[in-house]
Formats: sequence, C-alpha cells, structure tokens
Amino acid sequence: MSPDEKPVRETRSTQSTEAVVYTAETVTAAFAACPRCGFFLVGYRLIHDDFPQAASQTEGGWLQLSFSSPVRRLLHKSYGGRADLDAYHYEGTCPDCHRLFAYHEATEDGQPAVLRIQIKPRHVTR
Repeated sequence: MSPDEKPVRETRSTQSTEAVVYTAETVTAAFAACPRCGFFLVGYRLIHDDFPQAASQTEGGWLQLSFSSPVRRLLHKSYGGRADLDAYHYEGTCPDCHRLFAYHEATEDGQPAVLRIQIKPRHVTR
C-alpha cells in the first residue's frame, strides 16, 4: 500500500437485520430478573395455559396475553394500582424494573380483551 492510499475500513451495522425469535424459556428468563414481573408471569401461567403460544407469537418486543378477571387481580397484586372495572384502556409500569404494560378492553367487533407487556424493560437512569 502506498502512503497516498487510505486503508479501507469495514463497517458493521449496529442493528441486527434478523428478527428476534422468542420462546417460552427466553421470555421467562427476561421476566425472572425482576421479582414483581417474575411473580406476575408465574401467576399468569397458573391462570392461563396459552403462554407458550403467546411467547412464540411475540411481535416488536411485546408479549400479548389473554385478559380475564383473575389476571386483573394478578396485575393489582403484582404491580399495585387498580384498573377500574369499566376501564377501556389501562397502562402501567413495574415499580422495580419499569417494564411497561397496557390493557385494552374487548371491542364490539369481537376482538378479545388483551394485555400487552414488554419482554425487556426499558432502561431508566436515576
């Protein structure tokens, strides 16, 4: 290489082009890092048996779970705050790890009530 030639630098992309594939095990591991979120996930798995399917169908880092009256009580016991029985929409965060969750009531066109919860909590600096 002559002194006038510049070396070619290889650049790497900072973002992966592959989509993250979640399994029940990887989601469970992400929730286990926080006591409140781990408590919630264990309780949810005792109430509903659809967790493995929900974990495999995760999109955009959000886990979409079935919602029912027992899950409403579990949310209250896990994270505090009480979703009003007539609430159409309710959002909250885990007080410990700041994981976001959002509940949407069933719609008139037959869409069931759903609870969406982040798999990886957002990072908050204190």
